[in-house]
Amino acid sequence: MLTMIREVIDRFDIDGVSLCFVRGPMSVGYEDIVIDDFRKKHGIDLRSIDENDIRAQRHRAGYLTEFVRSVRGMVDEAEKKKGKELELTAMLYPGTWKKGFASNLFFGFDLEIWLDERFLDGVFMFVGVA
Repeated sequence: MLTMIREVIDRFDIDGVSLCFVRGPMSVGYEDIVIDDFRKKHGIDLRSIDENDIRAQRHRAGYLTEFVRSVRGMVDEAEKKKGKELELTAMLYPGTWKKGFASNLFFGFDLEIWLDERFLDGVFMFVGVA
């Protein structure tokens, strides 16, 4: 995904990058590296705890935070090369609390960190109708 974003940034005259996280939101789950990293950090198997456990949510979110951090770096680098401002935005869920978990963090989107560390210039909240 980073390679494709880099190609678009380099090849086209764009105004920014928008990351759409509302289409198939579970980007990080129980891949081997996720399980192994969690075991190293917490000493237990990620699969042995509830998926709503804040440790599981923050762990999964860490991978997407690294992804967003990398895209931010690409956008910043492209701004210097192109001599113009580019925006990085993300489309997420409203983040309301449902059934004991914050939906964005549950799906790996640590919006609090992304905003605190100024990775994003804007956020679009997707509100679906049930």
